Amino acid sequence: MNALVLGNINSKWVKEYIEYVLLPIGYEVDVVGNEAQCKYSDFYKAEGVTVHKEFGPVGLAKKIPFARVMNSAKRIVEKNSWKNYDVIVNIFVNHRDLRITQKLKGENTKTVVYYAGSDLLRKSKTDLLLNRILLRNPTKHVVGSAMLANAFQEKYPKTDSAEIIRFGISAFENIKDQKKKYKRNSEKIVFCVGYSGIKEHNHIQVLDLFGNLDKKQKEKIRIFVPMTYGATTEYLTTVKNKLESLGIEYSCFTEFMNNDEMAKMWCGVDYFINAQTTDSLSASVLEALYAGAVLLNASWLEYPEYKEFGIKSLVFSEYDGLLKYLIEIVDGKKVGEDYNSVRILEENMSWNAAKERWEELLANGF
Repeated sequence: MNALVLGNINSKWVKEYIEYVLLPIGYEVDVVGNEAQCKYSDFYKAEGVTVHKEFGPVGLAKKIPFARVMNSAKRIVEKNSWKNYDVIVNIFVNHRDLRITQKLKGENTKTVVYYAGSDLLRKSKTDLLLNRILLRNPTKHVVGSAMLANAFQEKYPKTDSAEIIRFGISAFENIKDQKKKYKRNSEKIVFCVGYSGIKEHNHIQVLDLFGNLDKKQKEKIRIFVPMTYGATTEYLTTVKNKLESLGIEYSCFTEFMNNDEMAKMWCGVDYFINAQTTDSLSASVLEALYAGAVLLNASWLEYPEYKEFGIKSLVFSEYDGLLKYLIEIVDGKKVGEDYNSVRILEENMSWNAAKERWEELLANGF
């Protein structure tokens, strides 16, 4: 059986989907990307994954945004040798890969599109319109949460509803191993603000709250700010300047971290602050919870799965409410310390839990 996976070959989600779902089923897998710049190239070579070359647009097409995408897709299709695919899987949505799917889909090819939260919640009307045009082939649409299933139906009302099948979280195993040997270097309370450099994490609004603490309170805490992806240079500078101004010990993570490095970071977090504008059951938040962090969650971020699974969090409806929690925690009140979600997450969010549903979809879901 042959499978083509379209997505960023440097994405751990692409790599893990191949590793935990397609290869165990027995698929021979192809991907598209720049192998020379791929951090997972050793994995792809070891597993016999074929990496087809990328080609950019040429000529006048380079000057027109949508034409650039279509011309690039055309050149990729024409300049590579392809198999007859049993399944083509798009991991996250972009116009180039959807066009490649159109071109390579055979009469009996199953096509799957997996949507991230940003594919539905942060796309312009123009992007969504182009997606509708490019998605006109019969496709199985998949999302990772109930909230995204509702968002999909809202954005694509004339399309079949989306299946809810999650990706597993491989970092759970790394976190489990790290917790056995992790030793805290200090007694300071560690707050983590967001999990990426995307401005919608509202870092500045949250960090401003820490400025309200007095000197003694500030000496009791440390702030983690993971910004390993998504930040513009300008926004990263703004966040770092804000951190410097607070007079609080902090770590701002800007370099790529593998699962072991990420696990070590999560094991050092006591409280995770989730104040994004929108979100869709982020794996990073769940990794922090699996490592033992208590979640401080904005009320405008609703996760039906938290209620379904029984995951507890400290909820704030406005930033003043978050400040009140910060003061209580720093002053020694026991807030949320019994909110342990390890067993719940193991049963519902690991790759062992996810891959059975994926296998069923690929075998029978069309």
